[in-house]
Amino acid sequence: MKPLKGLTGSGSTEWRTSKLPDFSLTDLEKKRLSKQRKLDAKRDPVERNKEGQFATPPSLASSIAKFALQLVSVDEPIMLEPSCGSGAFIYAALSAAEQTGIRYRDIVGVEKDQEFAEVAKNLWSEWGTTIIEGDFLDFATTSSLKADLLIANPPYVRHHHLPKEIKARYSAIVSRVTGRSPSGLSGLYVYFILASQLCLAPGAISAWLIPSEFLDTNYGKSIRKYLAENVSIERIHRFDPDGLVFDDALVTSLILVFRNKQPGKNHKVTFSEGDDINNPEGASLVFPQTSLHGESRWSGYFTQAPRSDLPETEPTLSDLFTIRRGIATGNNSYFIRSRDAVAADGIDDSDLIPVLPPPRRLNLPTISADPDGWPILSEQLVLMSSSEPEATIAAKNPSLAKYFEGADDKTRNSYLVRNRAPWYKVESREPAPILLTYMGRANGKGTPFRFILNYSRAIATNGYLMLYPRGVLENAIQEGSLTLEDVHKALQQFSQESLIAGGRVYGGGLRKIEPKELANVPAGSIFRQLGIRYNTSGDRLF
Repeated sequence: MKPLKGLTGSGSTEWRTSKLPDFSLTDLEKKRLSKQRKLDAKRDPVERNKEGQFATPPSLASSIAKFALQLVSVDEPIMLEPSCGSGAFIYAALSAAEQTGIRYRDIVGVEKDQEFAEVAKNLWSEWGTTIIEGDFLDFATTSSLKADLLIANPPYVRHHHLPKEIKARYSAIVSRVTGRSPSGLSGLYVYFILASQLCLAPGAISAWLIPSEFLDTNYGKSIRKYLAENVSIERIHRFDPDGLVFDDALVTSLILVFRNKQPGKNHKVTFSEGDDINNPEGASLVFPQTSLHGESRWSGYFTQAPRSDLPETEPTLSDLFTIRRGIATGNNSYFIRSRDAVAADGIDDSDLIPVLPPPRRLNLPTISADPDGWPILSEQLVLMSSSEPEATIAAKNPSLAKYFEGADDKTRNSYLVRNRAPWYKVESREPAPILLTYMGRANGKGTPFRFILNYSRAIATNGYLMLYPRGVLENAIQEGSLTLEDVHKALQQFSQESLIAGGRVYGGGLRKIEPKELANVPAGSIFRQLGIRYNTSGDRLF
């Protein structure tokens, strides 16, 4: 490999070496990994999580560099690695170039952490690489660098770890690129991707190892909109949701690769999955980029066309059910107690509401009820809540009043509680005949979500979604042509793949589906199974 030309502090270029170093890239990589492990070991895991410092596995860095480099169209590219750490992608890019004979014009790494920046400088300076210690967002606004290849694993810093003044400054930078500020709930990687436009040459290739959350979340709309309208997306490759790319980060990751070029009307985007972007598992799916919109969710593209590509007349679960999240108490350990403990305290539970155990402690498909509507369960729970004034409670149920009087300051001052009037009035729900456990893992069974038939008057916490029949389904049940058992059976046979595609995924294969997402899941199969017809115009259902 030929010596490389790098950037000096002033931004000019010069040949860094007149000959190659006496040691090999492999030797340097071994040294880098040793120093990486030592730096990781000396840092508290909580601190590393807060700073979003998760080192890129070497094999993954090599795989990404190999894929990205083959898309570069210039002969002597300039490479940029934001947040380079000890230089995992620098090594991977140098190694890939050595194998293919490609010569870099410049390689630049930017690293905010002083210790990692020093390690990278000591390791890679002899290979024509310039390491700049500083914040990449500041670098993007001041540097004249225009990279032909950018490869990055940006810090995975959650929005609540970003100070307000930092968010404001980063938002101003991003506004220069997109004309709009990202959501305040955006993680740091969103700012990195949007600001990187300032450092890219026309036609440059960008490859990002990032969390998959932006595919579905509301805060991801800004980046989805930007990507769909302003660049040509080459590949979105998601790793196995049931595994973890990083041993120390509970997050599902993907590789986003795009070209800094306006997408043509016929440009297509490839969605793939597996451990290696160069060798995807199963069939990759290809869609016109024009079908991608910032307002729609993108995770469905890995398995099927998203909702916007389905016929407009296809009914959804919202045509059958009103869907609400279970209650949020503000402090379950205080507001939810066992019925036996309540009785032992002399509290009259006749006006209190039964509440179901959390999903992990409820494995029954059907909840039966006693004559008073209490669920027939080994564990009966009570919601400690009332809308009446304290004086009224004291007269009617003195033991309950005493319980409320004994609440500590931590309970009374939690966010939800302090904004209620009275503070002990938990939000209300009608008992739902159908419940869905809205979050879970498949664990090899393929059923992260469970539909439960509820005959009791117990309500549920926000570990469940509550489904109330509506419209034609409600009418059919009231008329006797359908029973709740019929509905529950149909839901149990409903495609888990449809629910998974409609929801979102987190690290370790944790699946989740929110009320609006569940409402939009296509439900034609349930209509057909229950014998409910729907037409293709006007009022769809009759």
